[in-house]
Amino acid sequence: MAPGLLQRVVDGDHSARILTSVDLSANRFGPDGAAALSVVLGHLSGLRELRISETGMKAEGALVLVKSIVALPMLNTLDLSFNGLGGGECLPDLGAALCLLPRLTDLRLSANKLGSDTAVLVNGLTGLIRLDLSDNELGWNSASVLAGVPRSCLKILDLSSNNISSECVQSLGEALESFDALEELRIGNNLLQATGTVQLLECLRRVKYLRHLDLRLVGLGSRDVGSVGAAVGELVGISEVCLSNNELGQETAGTIIDVLGKHCLVLSNLDLSNIRRKHQLSGEPIQRSRSGAENRAPDPA
Repeated sequence: MAPGLLQRVVDGDHSARILTSVDLSANRFGPDGAAALSVVLGHLSGLRELRISETGMKAEGALVLVKSIVALPMLNTLDLSFNGLGGGECLPDLGAALCLLPRLTDLRLSANKLGSDTAVLVNGLTGLIRLDLSDNELGWNSASVLAGVPRSCLKILDLSSNNISSECVQSLGEALESFDALEELRIGNNLLQATGTVQLLECLRRVKYLRHLDLRLVGLGSRDVGSVGAAVGELVGISEVCLSNNELGQETAGTIIDVLGKHCLVLSNLDLSNIRRKHQLSGEPIQRSRSGAENRAPDPA
């Protein structure tokens, strides 16, 4: 339905040719619909943002669609989340097509069951400022995937919910050290625990522009407040820290605030919400609203 509807909009109104943003998410038109849609999108020469998540297009449909928009000179944001891209034989071709988007700065690939094959999608995207790889299956492949991500201008990286454990976080941290422009890192809902969290934080000390760090639901407990707080304090430029949904305990909130207050001289935002209950890593994707806000179902009492 979505391709035909958009075609009628383009045909019936010349102003549609200067549309700057189109959201076709949650329209299940599959690979065939993606092919039909590609014919229409080529006419939207002023398009800057295309959100086309949760459509069932698979890698084959995404390839056809991306090839149709490489000629769009203004496109900077592309959301292909929840499309089942992982494992597709044409992923190398899709990655090559993404590299042809001249102004792509924001790429969202959340919840696509991507693992080591992620590398072929992100290698060579030299202009990326934001990369969302959340809710995938990077795990031990996270470091090797990031090895091919251009570092010069990436500012926002989301690795939430990727089965990253304390055993593999050291190599990931070492990979992140060279991301000189990184300002925001989201790595919540991974079982880092205290050991992995501290290892990661020690590596992040070398990322001089890091301002926002999301460590929600990483398996921290009340006994970890001192070590983690001191490690966070070594991030001299950090201004926003999220520790929500860790089993820190309400009684430790004052201690956390005191520890971070002494070390983090520019800290302006500290999220300690929902730290009183016992949590378990859900393995479920973090649900995002259309505005980008994150939500989770409340934990059982």
